[in-house]
Amino acid sequence: MILEKINQDKRGEIWTLMIDDVEHTFLKSYKQSARGGCIHRFSTEYAVVLKGSVEYHVRGKKTRDYKKGESLSIKPNCPHYFVALEDSITMEWGASPEEKKERYPRWRKVVDRINETANY
Repeated sequence: MILEKINQDKRGEIWTLMIDDVEHTFLKSYKQSARGGCIHRFSTEYAVVLKGSVEYHVRGKKTRDYKKGESLSIKPNCPHYFVALEDSITMEWGASPEEKKERYPRWRKVVDRINETANY
């Protein structure tokens, strides 16, 4: 297993861990930061909140707030993003590294707008 930091910016950090050829992504997100704005065409993505709480939006609608220990799955072809309600750590897996690269322009603009106005 290799734990690797792949990004750090004003929103927090992103780490990946490969387990049996499955990439697990850990997102450390500061309060008010938004992440995602992506779509995975073929795979279901799973997420669990390890610390804090986050607000998920799928297909442009808020699903609900998820707190430490709670999980969700996002079906293929469902654009999504989340906003950290407090400093949080989430783990995601299921979508391939290639699928994770595809952005959904409409929701990515929302994510960028949230991050531009956030007070970290």
